[in-house]
Amino acid sequence: MAASRAPVTDIDPDSDLYQDALAQGAIASARTCTGVPVPLLQRGTVEQLEIQARNQICMGGTASLLMKKKDRRNLVVLECTEARAEGKPPSRYTTTKNRKNTPEPLQLRKYNKFLRRHTLHKELK
Repeated sequence: MAASRAPVTDIDPDSDLYQDALAQGAIASARTCTGVPVPLLQRGTVEQLEIQARNQICMGGTASLLMKKKDRRNLVVLECTEARAEGKPPSRYTTTKNRKNTPEPLQLRKYNKFLRRHTLHKELK
């Protein structure tokens, strides 16, 4: 039989401080295979929280992940128009744009390393 793992934190799960923080939503608990609640801090980036939750699941427990926000930004590709007209390789950039604020195709002046100057880049469909 494998030895039981200690919680990753020094906070006693039976303490009033822990229970108050859990009730207020400051921490979300994940149960390990030993049944001891292990707090996952809700501060930090989504990637850090996903890594923490994945580690808890790998230890035999379950964890709750944050839901993703509704994404109003979509990924667009900008391509150089001048290089394409000259028959040279076009430079391409990827960026995001807000669909609600800018419904028209995006046009930016970006650097083209093949032409060695700033040129007009338009959004591809």
